[in-house]
Amino acid sequence: MDRKLRSLSQDGNTDNQWEECKESVKIVADEVLGLQPAIVKKSWFDEECETITALKNEARKLTLQRRHTRSSEDAYKALRRQEKRVHRRKKRQQKCQELQAIEELRSQNDIRKLYNLVNRLRKPFKPQPILVALWGQDDRNTFYQQAPALQNTGFWISSDCTRETVPATVNSENTY
Repeated sequence: MDRKLRSLSQDGNTDNQWEECKESVKIVADEVLGLQPAIVKKSWFDEECETITALKNEARKLTLQRRHTRSSEDAYKALRRQEKRVHRRKKRQQKCQELQAIEELRSQNDIRKLYNLVNRLRKPFKPQPILVALWGQDDRNTFYQQAPALQNTGFWISSDCTRETVPATVNSENTY
């Protein structure tokens, strides 16, 4: 990564430099991490939901036009109700499938998988923020002085791609 960033052209055009930097980061990320499959957040959202949402969005565009009619507003409201009805039904079906999976695990007496699934369903998603050393900066304190909001993220990845857990620090200036 360091070699790629140092080999960037130094012409005066900032746009070209940014594009080269972006491409270098993408190439190195592909080499190091490989392609990661996309995480499906809404597994219940299928083609039926997609089509009804597209219809509702088209109806909304018609109501936003300058010369819309009462009938176009009524059509939009009807499609919105229909969309919400479909989404609720799909979510309910997904929840039933998850509960059936929990019941199967209970009947199989597979306690570890059971509690993992229960806890995953019970707890909300919490993203893990990661602080990465940029431009070869291995000194955390210097980096935190430049970006103090990133100080309490909890992780640090140095330029040699080693991950460290960083204890959260309390800024003495902000204590009351």
